Amino acid sequence: MTPTGILFAAPFQTGVDRIYWDIPLPRIRGEPTTLLVDLTCADPGALRAVSMHLKSGAGWFSAEGSPPSSTNRLTLAFPREAFCAESSPGAWNRAQTLRLSLWKQAARPVLLTLHAVSTRRDVVAIIQASDATAPGESGFARLLTARTTAALTRAGIPHTIINDRFDDALVPFKLVLLPWSPSLQERQIRSLNRFITSGGKVIVFYNAASDLARTLGIRIDPWRGADGGRQWTAWAPAPAAGLPLPARVPHVTTSILPPYPIPGNLHTARTIATWTDAAGRVTDLPACVLSERGAWFAHTPPLASAAASAFLGALVMELLPALGDVCSAETIHTAQTAPHPDADQQAQTLVRMQAARAARQPARVAQLAAEIRDARATAALMSGPAPRAVEVHGVWENGSGRHPRGWDGLFTELSQRGVNTVYSHMQRAGQTQINPNVAAPVSSSGRTAGADAVASLSAAARRHGIALHAWVTCWALDGIDESRRADLSAAGRLMRDAQGRELPWLCPSLPENHALLLTGLAELARQGIAGIHLDYVRYPEMQGCFAPATRKAFEKQTGARVTNWPNDVLAGGSLADAFQTFRQQEITRFVRAAAETVRAINPAIILSAAVFPSPAAARMRGQDWPGWLRDNTLDTVCPMAYTESAAAFAEMLDACIRETPDPATHLIAGIGTGADESQLDAFATAEQILAVRARPLKGFACFAVDDELLGRILPPLRLGP
Repeated sequence: MTPTGILFAAPFQTGVDRIYWDIPLPRIRGEPTTLLVDLTCADPGALRAVSMHLKSGAGWFSAEGSPPSSTNRLTLAFPREAFCAESSPGAWNRAQTLRLSLWKQAARPVLLTLHAVSTRRDVVAIIQASDATAPGESGFARLLTARTTAALTRAGIPHTIINDRFDDALVPFKLVLLPWSPSLQERQIRSLNRFITSGGKVIVFYNAASDLARTLGIRIDPWRGADGGRQWTAWAPAPAAGLPLPARVPHVTTSILPPYPIPGNLHTARTIATWTDAAGRVTDLPACVLSERGAWFAHTPPLASAAASAFLGALVMELLPALGDVCSAETIHTAQTAPHPDADQQAQTLVRMQAARAARQPARVAQLAAEIRDARATAALMSGPAPRAVEVHGVWENGSGRHPRGWDGLFTELSQRGVNTVYSHMQRAGQTQINPNVAAPVSSSGRTAGADAVASLSAAARRHGIALHAWVTCWALDGIDESRRADLSAAGRLMRDAQGRELPWLCPSLPENHALLLTGLAELARQGIAGIHLDYVRYPEMQGCFAPATRKAFEKQTGARVTNWPNDVLAGGSLADAFQTFRQQEITRFVRAAAETVRAINPAIILSAAVFPSPAAARMRGQDWPGWLRDNTLDTVCPMAYTESAAAFAEMLDACIRETPDPATHLIAGIGTGADESQLDAFATAEQILAVRARPLKGFACFAVDDELLGRILPPLRLGP
C-alpha cells in the first residue's frame, strides 16, 4: 500500500507476456456506462496494453485499452460496450472481482499504483457503427469513433460508446453523436427522431439522412466536390455562430454534404461555421449547422486537435448547458493533479478556474486550462535539456504555402517561431508542382510548369534563414491528376495486389518508373534547394507488389521460376523470406540511384527520407533505412514517430537509435502534431521535444503546417531563431 493507493510490481521477464492481479469489488450500483481506473505507471513504455476483466457469475467480461500515455496520474476509461463476454457471465453490474492485467512491451520491471476504481453514468454517447449502418466500413467507423472520443475527452466531456442497434439504448442519454453511420435504415431514423422529439439531442457528421435532418430544421444538399480537386482546409466561425469557437479548426477534404437551415424552421437552425478554401480564405459553404435539437456537419469528424476539441466542447455546452458544471469540475481536477513547475502560478489559475465554474462559464474554465498547459510547455522547454548547437527545427508543409500573406508570410512566421527547416511538398509521380491540388503539365521541353517557381521559392526561404527541402512522393499516386493516373494504368505501370487488382502506386520493378522519378528528382536538384526529402519510398505494407514486372524481376534475381505465384512469396510461402529480401533490394536500388542522380548535379544537397520508426516494420515494407545510413546513401532520415504517448514516442526513438550508426548526424525525429495518428497541443509537443533533446539526435520536425501548429503550438514553445 501507498498513501494514495495500492502498489503493484510487474517483474516482466523474457517469456512472461502478461501479469495480472485479482481485486475484490464492492457492489456496482445502478446501470453504469463506463468503468474508470485511476492509476499511475512509472514506466508506461514497457507496456503494450492494459486490460480489465470483470468476473460475474460463471464467466468474465473483458476489455483491452492502450497503456498510460505518460508517468503522470491519469484515468483510463473503459466503456461498457467495449467489454466482451467470456464463458457465461452474469450481469455486468453484478461483478464481484476486477482482474487488472498488464501486457508486456519490453522485458523490464514495471511499477503501477492503483488509486481508485469507479463507475460513471454518462448522458453523452457516441454511436459505434457496425455493418448495419456502415456496410463494409466498420473499420473506418471505429477510426472515426476513436477520433470523436479523443476530441470529447480533451474537451473534458464525459461520455461512453454504444452500439447502433437503436433499441432502448438511447433512452438513458441526453445527447448522441453519429461520427459515421452513412446507411441509416428507416427503423433507426424513426428511433432517432423519437429520441429527438422526446428532448434528446444529436450531433451528426457527413450524412444524407434528410428525414433525420428535417427533424432538426436542416436540409441536406447533394454531394459536392471541391472545384478542380482543390481542397477545403478548415472551418471558420460564421457571423451568426454566437458561440466561443476557435478561429480555425483544421480539416482537409475535397467532398462535402452541405447542410443548410430550413427557412422559417421552428428550431432556430443557423450556420455556425463555414469552410476555408485551399488558400485559407473563408467561403460561404456551411461546415456546421446548429439548431436547438442538435448539429449537422458537412463532413466527417476532424482530427482531434485542440481547436477541434474546443469546437466540439462549445457545441456540447450549447446543447446541454447542465453538463457545463460537470465538465468544469473534470477540467479543474485534471489541472490540479498535473505537475506544474510554478506552484504559485498554478494555484492562482486554479482560483480563477473555480471562479469561472461558479459563474457557469465552462468555456472560460477550458481556456484557463489551456493556458496552464501552454505555460507548462514554455517552462518545460526552458528548464529541460539545452538544444544542440545546430538543432533542426523542421516542419512538413503540403506545398500550398497557405498563409494570408502567401509564401513570404509563411516563411516570415515560421522563422519568427524558430523553424529553420521546411520540407515543402513539390513533386509526385515525377511532376513538380508547388500546389499539389493542381497537377502541373509537362512542357515540350520536359520541364514541369512548377519547376521554375522552385528556385525563387528556395531563394525566398534562404532570405528568412530557412533551409528548403523538396518533399517528394515516390511510388504512391495519391493526389495526382486522374487523367495522368489513367494513362499510367493503361500503360501497365501500376502495382498489383495478390489478387491481381491494381493499386494506386507505381511498380518499382519497371525501369520506366525509375526513370520517371529520377528525371523529376534531377529537375529539382538544379533549382538551388537545400535538400530533397523522399516519402513513400517503400511498398504499401504487404499488399503489393505482385505485378508481372515484379514477378519477372524476382525470378531473374533468384534464377528460378515461381510455379505458384503469388502464394509462394506470401507470408508462410516457401519463398516468403527471399521475397522480403528482394523488396528491400528493389527499394534500395532506387534510393541509391536517386542519390547518384541528385549528387551528380549538386553534391551539397541533403538527401533524406520519411521512414517508419520501427526498423523491423520498415523492412517489411522494403525500407531498409538503417542500411541506407550506414552506406551513406542518405544523409538523414525522419522516423515518423507519430503518437500521443510520450512513453511510446521515447521507445520509438530508442529503437531507432539502436540501429543508427551516428544518430546525432542522421536522425531527425518526426513529431505528429497534426497527423492521423496523433494530434498534440503545445505541452504534448514540448514533452516530445524534451525526449529528443535527452537523446543524441539531430533535431525534430513537426507534421504538419496548419492553423493549429502556427497559432496554438509553436508560440508557447519559444524555440527561438
